[in-house]
Amino acid sequence: MAIPASNPTEQAAVEARVYPDLWIKSIVIRTANAQQGYIKIETLAYDGATQEISNSRAESITTDKLLEAAAQVPEVAAAYSSILAAVAPLRQWIADDAAAADAAE
Repeated sequence: MAIPASNPTEQAAVEARVYPDLWIKSIVIRTANAQQGYIKIETLAYDGATQEISNSRAESITTDKLLEAAAQVPEVAAAYSSILAAVAPLRQWIADDAAAADAAE
């Protein structure tokens, strides 16, 4: 049911745009055990030439067979391995950044 607005919103007409690329908005990875994994990648429409990101969702890429995909698709295996390899260095970077911020205070 619509609620009447006390100040109606007017939106100017906008020119139609084509966004040929995707921008990754979020990535969620869940693994319950060594046999089961889930990944959801949310994307937005993106124009790499102008670096404009649209607010509209473009595509959602989801599977509950992440580990099976990693076993069969070399690019998925490489990406998953890279994420695992990045955990310790990212953890260290966060600690170093916090220590630098504390030292600056």
